[in-house]
Amino acid sequence: MNYGLWNFKDRNWGVRPVYTAWANLTRHTKAGDIVYGCASSAPGHVEAVRVGKFLFWVNQADRRVQVKIQGADPVSAHAYTESILSGDRECGITLDPQDGLWPLPATSFGRMDL
Repeated sequence: MNYGLWNFKDRNWGVRPVYTAWANLTRHTKAGDIVYGCASSAPGHVEAVRVGKFLFWVNQADRRVQVKIQGADPVSAHAYTESILSGDRECGITLDPQDGLWPLPATSFGRMDL
């Protein structure tokens, strides 16, 4: 993954995945919001933080994982991967839970609305 926010002129200044992750966080939070770390049963693979009514997560594993959110009942969830990014706005996919488990795509990041 490239860590700059934009590509160079020869690639039409397109946004990179880290831009979308950063934009996702900053569009749904404001200065002064308290960020709460979340415990993970798979640290190093799935990490998350809660800010207000949102849970922001990243799945660093190279495979899809199923997660159960304890202490909150997500209303909806959106995931982003390098292969589905286009533009700089909502370009992810909507996740659908099955039996209380949320499927997080491999090497993805996203947001759950609580």
